[in-house]
Amino acid sequence: MTQLNVNDRQGSKTLSYDDAITYHGRFHRAGVALGWKFLQASMDALGISELPRFRTTLIVGATPPGVIDCLEFVTRAFSRQRAIVDPGFGDGPCICGGTLSFAIKTDAGTVSASLRENVIPGDFSQTARRIGAGICAAEEEEAWRKRSSVLASEFMATGAEELFRFEKSDDANSEKGQPEAFAFTPDTGTLKPLRIADGFGDIEVPFDSMMRFHDKDHFAGVVLAHKLFSHVLDTCWGGQDIRRDDVHVRCGLNPPGLMDCFEYVARAVTRRRCGDTVLDLDSPYSPFGRFAFQFSNGDDVIDLRLRDGLLPEDFAAVGRKVEAGAADGAEIARWNSYKFDVGKALIAVSPEEVLERVDLGSSPLPSSKRPV
Repeated sequence: MTQLNVNDRQGSKTLSYDDAITYHGRFHRAGVALGWKFLQASMDALGISELPRFRTTLIVGATPPGVIDCLEFVTRAFSRQRAIVDPGFGDGPCICGGTLSFAIKTDAGTVSASLRENVIPGDFSQTARRIGAGICAAEEEEAWRKRSSVLASEFMATGAEELFRFEKSDDANSEKGQPEAFAFTPDTGTLKPLRIADGFGDIEVPFDSMMRFHDKDHFAGVVLAHKLFSHVLDTCWGGQDIRRDDVHVRCGLNPPGLMDCFEYVARAVTRRRCGDTVLDLDSPYSPFGRFAFQFSNGDDVIDLRLRDGLLPEDFAAVGRKVEAGAADGAEIARWNSYKFDVGKALIAVSPEEVLERVDLGSSPLPSSKRPV
């Protein structure tokens, strides 16, 4: 099964294995496949057809990139502080300073799993570490990449019981209730997919995939992120083969919608290529800072600010009160409306009309030239 259903403030939605691969970056594909098989088998064991993101907790013994990225893509447990990393958890094989053991807890119960011995060849993990350290020859790295793809296909075709030792308990997540889903279906058909490169070539990132990853709450932030990437990739760096692991982002604010999209498109947050700073560029205010951005690809730097006049006058003030928990019902309703109405208004506006380039003469951050 290459699709899983989840539920969050966007309501019920379907996530695909291919989307998980795109989010991860196609390097540790075998790990993504293992994470997917664990989630699929866990939901089957719990008898649930939808995974409630807000009521799901993870425990992991190790953090190998492919597996962890897959778990995060589906559950959002790590970025939403619902994940525990315990290197002594379970009795799975040792890797990345911990054990390949996992547990997922929902209000339907808990499923724990440890990877069986010899599922991952020993030399496979050793080569991955050497590639990450930059000490592998190009031919050996290419052979490893092909082997990872083959292993991923084998894992997806293998029964989960042959990959993991499972244990189910009735220990349920005590957190009940589900935040109300937003009844909002914007027309985003004019927003074209973004194109960026990773270690296996170009990937395509549709706006809908960005929305499914974020969860629709800060809709305006997701639209703005799409405008930012469109402007930088197509206009400022048009025609260049931009690798996602070369993209660094600095910004004067850190709201959830933008941060989630910087992560989904460029893997900038978890790969430590994104930071919030005192960057302001005399730009409009947000409840989370100022709408000022700097993008670097290792060779060039782009400084951008949100143009004036695109936000309601009290956008930042109302948002600050709501985020601080000091707003009344009318202000909360107005802020929720702003988060959608601003995004809806920006959809039809060109990136050049949304963003203004400012030349600060900044030096580019170095290109990482590491696999993603």
